[in-house]
Amino acid sequence: FYAADCYFKDPFNEVRRLQDIQEVFLRMYRHLHEPRFKVTGRMIAEDGSGVVLLWDFSFRMKAWRPRVAHKIHGLTLLRFDSAGRVVHHRDYW
Repeated sequence: FYAADCYFKDPFNEVRRLQDIQEVFLRMYRHLHEPRFKVTGRMIAEDGSGVVLLWDFSFRMKAWRPRVAHKIHGLTLLRFDSAGRVVHHRDYW
């Protein structure tokens, strides 16, 4: 789904390669218990070159207070190349 030279940024990470994006998400699964994104809305660019996803992210920390549930509200901006692959992924929360 992602181009090899894609860009990703969230409040904790900024990376520029598919391999690095994969590592961001692998790290998330190592440190969080039951991470879940629930998409609550979307806005698609008229020309199909991008989309904004509104979401709720719920999780519990594995190492710190594992019984406490957390929820973050945010949005993701995705931009696509001509082949439909993600070339820009920016999370705001």
